This record gives sequence, structure tokens and C-alpha cells, in this order.
Amino acid sequence: MIVLFLKDGLGNQLFEYAFARRLSKVYGDRVVISRIYFKRNKDRSCQLERLALAKDVTYSGGIASFLFLLLLEFRIFLSLGPKFYLIHRDQEAFNRVFGGAEEIFRRCQRHGVYLSTSPYQYFDGFTFPGRRVKLVFGNFEHASFVKECGEGLREELRLKDASGIEGYLGRGECNVSVHIRRGDYLNPEWKSLNVCDEVYFIKAMKHISSICPDAVFNVFSNTAADLEWIRNNYHLEGNVRYVDTGMDDVSDFFIMSSCRHFIISNSTYSWWAAYLSQAEDKIVVVPDVWSVGSPKSEGLYLPNFVRVKGGRDL
Repeated sequence: MIVLFLKDGLGNQLFEYAFARRLSKVYGDRVVISRIYFKRNKDRSCQLERLALAKDVTYSGGIASFLFLLLLEFRIFLSLGPKFYLIHRDQEAFNRVFGGAEEIFRRCQRHGVYLSTSPYQYFDGFTFPGRRVKLVFGNFEHASFVKECGEGLREELRLKDASGIEGYLGRGECNVSVHIRRGDYLNPEWKSLNVCDEVYFIKAMKHISSICPDAVFNVFSNTAADLEWIRNNYHLEGNVRYVDTGMDDVSDFFIMSSCRHFIISNSTYSWWAAYLSQAEDKIVVVPDVWSVGSPKSEGLYLPNFVRVKGGRDL
């Protein structure tokens, strides 16, 4: 059994699930998704429940999830000792004291815990399969985990019920999804991710227009207020539509994914929307820098991505 402690927003949840499915291919175990972290963070929810995941995937809540969490903390304690409790909230100190994310992963793996303390780190060489219950926690934002799952993953990551979404943007040959991430990215704590500016989006739109002159640019953002801010402050040229569906994040995500081409922010949400698109020969434009000061974020770039620089001095 592989217990995945799911957390964060939809894009991160998809990467976390991909890693768990990667493990299930290695060990032949089924995946159990724990929802316990959403009890602590009421702003997020388990959005994977709306997807057509593998039939053997189950969800854990209540006392079972609490017991799995106790087991997770106990095994990390066995792996890392009492210092874990003193510094686990400071990720930089945590990685420094215990020798880095890869060393932490190796030590915890011996006790059946697959712990990522660096979101862009790639881990391979899975060993120590003897634990009946394997526990997965952390962010696993690396394209290789997705590719190693095979094409079957795409079949799982589709809506159980797509009514009300199919054909929402019309059947135009050149619908382009433009995801301008605002919201939490504007907070000082996420300044390393605040890399996509107006210059980036204008350059990206010009690139796609040079290939697809009849492009319709469908702009998505966090909220209706964010869309209005973009409309009033950005000078986007061409056939631009500001898409406020009034629906939820999952519905917006699959509407984005129905587009022909993509201009994404440095966001796992729009990364997955582009990845899951079935469009042939799609153009995916991405910011040249994903996260300032994080070279390992290069693992998110796929060979077909078109990298474009913004105007900020990075």
C-alpha cells in the first residue's frame, strides 16, 4: 500500500499523484490518498476526487488518516532523530542539517517514507521495498516522474463528468490559453516565483501570432478581480478574451486544457493544463526562468517548450 498525503492546489496535487503512481509501478502496490492535510487548510480541497483515477485508488479520512500521519511522523523520527521536530518548519535549515534533500530522501526511504524537502528534486533508484505500508509526503515537481508513469496517466487525469465544459470556448482552430497567475504569487514570501510580467506575455503572444495569425487569446487568472486588473493594466494586443467562467478551479483547468496552444505562467496548474491537452503539434510557451535561484526547476521543462524571457532583471 502506498499512502499519499495529498496537499496544496490542483497542479501540485497532480505532481504528487504522479509520483505515487510512479512508485506503484515500481512496487506493484495500490495508492491510498489521505485527505488529512485539507482539514488543516480550509482554502484547499482534494480535487483529485473529480478525476477518473485508477479503479484501485481509494481515499482515506478520519481515524485511518490520523493513524497514517502518526506513522509518518514516527518513521521520520526513526530516520532523522529528534532534530526533525526542532527544525522541520524551516526547510532551508532542515536540508542543511541533514545533508540535503537527496540524503533526507535516502534515509527516510529505508523506513518506508518517500519524503521530498525540495520541490524540484528528482529521485531515482527506489530501494527497500520490504515495508508493507509506504508513505509519500512532499512536492515532486519534476517532469521525469510524469514521463515515467507512461501514457496511462493521461487516461486517469480526466474529468468523470465533463458536462458544461465541453466546447465552452467554441471550436476555433487557434484557441490559445493564456494563464496569468496572480493571487498568492504577489505575496512577498513567493517573490522567487514572481517572474512573469507584462513583457513576457506580450512576447509570448507575438510568437504564437507569428505562427497562428488568427489566434484567439483566452486569458485566465485567479479571480474575476485579477482579470479586471489585467484588463486595465496590461496592454495585450490581438483578439483577446478575458475568461471568467464563474466555475471552480477544476472546471477552469479543463477548459484551459481544451485549447490548441498555451502560454503558461510558472505554475504547476497551467503546466498540467498544457501537458494534458490532446492537441497535436501544440505550442507551449513558458517563462525562461521558472523559479529565481532554483536551478533544479529546470526539470520542469519539456523538450517542446518554447522559452521566452520577460522584462524583469532576473
